[in-house]
Amino acid sequence: MICDLARLLPDGSIAALLNRIGVRSAKGHTWTQLRVQNFRAAHQIAIYREGERTERGELILHEAASRLGVSKMTVVRLIQDGLLPAKQACAGAPHVILESDIELQAVRRAIKNGRAVSQDPRQGLLEFQ
Repeated sequence: MICDLARLLPDGSIAALLNRIGVRSAKGHTWTQLRVQNFRAAHQIAIYREGERTERGELILHEAASRLGVSKMTVVRLIQDGLLPAKQACAGAPHVILESDIELQAVRRAIKNGRAVSQDPRQGLLEFQ
């Protein structure tokens, strides 16, 4: 998991994510930036480099939302509906979306037609009286 996350996040962010999802170190400790660094060094995992995702043509959720001109929740709905392909290293990790995939016709059509909005009636607009 750390190997996958190291391609997406700096060590401090990896430590925060692992702690948030309840993953402990081999000795049962919580994760710190230093523990992640030591783990990477022991397992010869390269450090995250700023701009690495961009070079690979990958976006994370807020970047995709910005490019599409929609909210992050709209992008999540597109992913959940199977219209926008995305990968996650684990639950709670950032969604990784290929830049080319945000141009998919199905994605653009769903946004244009407003189908990327929740079907939950509780999410409807409130009428003011």
